[in-house]
Amino acid sequence: MTRAFHNRVRGILDENAAVLSRVCPGDVEKLVRALLKAEKVFIYGQGRTGHVSRAFATRLMQLGMQAHFVGETTVPRISRRDLCLVNSGTGRTRFVFHVAAAAKEARAKLATITAHPEARIGQMADIIVTVPAPTKGELIHRSSRQPQGSLFEQAALVMMDAIVMILMERLRISPRRLAQRHANIE
Repeated sequence: MTRAFHNRVRGILDENAAVLSRVCPGDVEKLVRALLKAEKVFIYGQGRTGHVSRAFATRLMQLGMQAHFVGETTVPRISRRDLCLVNSGTGRTRFVFHVAAAAKEARAKLATITAHPEARIGQMADIIVTVPAPTKGELIHRSSRQPQGSLFEQAALVMMDAIVMILMERLRISPRRLAQRHANIE
């Protein structure tokens, strides 16, 4: 059992390394600059992609940014000075599309993390970061042995954590200072 477990972990890590090596650093830089420029950041995703998006929103808040996960009751009004980051592997998730459309209607900058930049959400976005991994509905895919969508979600989370580290450097925020903003009412 131990060998089987370690083989699976190694396979997952190798798949993530292969996908992340194909993410365009220039696109990540555009997203980082937009995050730093935005007055408020609104983040949204559905399903497991929504869970990793919430994790990113939490880290941005810990960096001192005004970050909000769309759908929460405390989300303020979005404006042209803000950034909306919607994450959808397929690039066409219905609720994510509606959030993206609302952000564009409010004239906010729209960014997306997706495996399908050609899909309707990507067509609307000002900034696209492509994570070239299989998503839900792509059951048989040569680049992954994992269940549908897992590789996209994992790679997106690792990429967003790397973005947090870049932001920490640019904002000169130490891990200790970040920890000071961690929730203490849990």
